[in-house]
Amino acid sequence: MNTFFADVVRNEIIAYDTNHITFSANLDLQFSAGQFFNLKLQNPDKTSKIQFILRGYSVASSPQKLPIFELCVKIVKYFEKNEHTGENIGEEKKGIGSGFLEKLKKGDRVEFLGPFGHFTKKNKAKKTVMLATGTGIAPMRAICEELSEEGFVTKTVLLYGVSNAKFACYSSFFQNLANLHKNFEYVLFISRETDEEIRKVEELKIVENIVSGRITKGVEDLSVEECVNTDFLICGNPAMVKQVRGILRQEKNVEKSDIVTEQY
Repeated sequence: MNTFFADVVRNEIIAYDTNHITFSANLDLQFSAGQFFNLKLQNPDKTSKIQFILRGYSVASSPQKLPIFELCVKIVKYFEKNEHTGENIGEEKKGIGSGFLEKLKKGDRVEFLGPFGHFTKKNKAKKTVMLATGTGIAPMRAICEELSEEGFVTKTVLLYGVSNAKFACYSSFFQNLANLHKNFEYVLFISRETDEEIRKVEELKIVENIVSGRITKGVEDLSVEECVNTDFLICGNPAMVKQVRGILRQEKNVEKSDIVTEQY
């Protein structure tokens, strides 16, 4: 297990409650696009016998950028609940990992472990359909950046689902890739905006392909023929991952070995 330190280069807000943090590692580090690092933190609970806690974050940049690497961090917010009434108690709190990362400034040093995970593209000679929700877009960005460096040799389609446009991360990045590479297509699905609100998003001309509805619509619209000889990478909330995997296996005849998933 590789333990290493990295220094903060930049910490910026890129979407609602979402930060993009750039680090510079202080050693010869290696990872595969799609893998994650564990953030190592001192346990704030002084009564616990567990001295350190770990929180995993997928790398959102290509390995070719090393010693620079980037993380996409959703700032987790919550309230403690009354066990009898379910009502919120006290002030809003933030997740231990994301709350710590949100406050980082340039020059701060952080300890990580890794890399970990098997969420990677297996066969670069095959077509790829990628589906992500929320910050499940992080490993997709790393994989797409790497494929872009190689010129997108095969057809790659990225379907990204959010409830509201304010949660969408990296849309300009992906649209620029689509403009540069004929083999790459980016589609943004927005599930909880009105048609009028979506028209306003379209008028910004950041993303060319915007669909009103859930990301599962993009999978359902694929023909069985379009799913042949194709890798499917799915990353996001567990319900979406389960539903999409079910559609692919039961309705599109996709082999289990052609589906790689990661739950957030």
